[in-house]
Order: sequence, then structure tokens, then C-alpha cells
Amino acid sequence: MSRWLQDKGKSATGDVYRWAEKVWKEKGRGKRKKPVLVGMRDVTAQLLDDDGRFLTLLVLKCEILESAWEPLKPLKHGEKIRRKRETIINKGLGHRAKWSEEGARDQVISEFLKPED
Repeated sequence: MSRWLQDKGKSATGDVYRWAEKVWKEKGRGKRKKPVLVGMRDVTAQLLDDDGRFLTLLVLKCEILESAWEPLKPLKHGEKIRRKRETIINKGLGHRAKWSEEGARDQVISEFLKPED
């Protein structure tokens, strides 16, 4: 059974996600500035906060997959990053690590979805 799941549902604090992201750099001056693809990296990070639009994540591991014309530096272990929720979860680019007890994860999420009295 796979350790990583395609997850498009609700996220829970503590979830671990893995995704590949493109790295861009602006090249040129003035109005001619255009982003240029300089490489790709594979990121594994733990969810700290989900505000509905952005995810705040703690980097656990980062590997450079390819580098076009300049050496890329991987993200540092323990660094906090923000990424759009849409990119990682909704577009299906990210995968979530499977919990040993998926039922417990579902219960944690359902506690947050209950309407307050």
C-alpha cells in the first residue's frame, strides 16, 4: 500500500505533504523582466496552519530535481514557507503522507467542522 495519498479534501495540522515545484528567476531589466524557469525541486513539509487560501509549512526535506543554468539552493530544513493551498492540494500536485490511523485523522478534522453552539 502506498505511503502517499492524493488528497483534495480538508487538511489537518500536522499533515505532511510532498510536491514538486518549479523555481523561477526574473531575468532582464525594466519592462523586459520576464521570469525564466531555472529548475525544479522536490519539497516535503509539515502543515502548521491553513487559513483557507495559503498553507504555512515547515520544511522537512528539499531536493533539487534539475537545475537549468545555475546551481539552485534547496530550502533549509526547519524553514517556514507559505504556498497557495490551490497549488498543493486542489490542483493535485501534492501528495499527503498516510497517517497510521486514518480514522483518527478523520475524527480530528470532523471536530473542526462541527458548527459551534
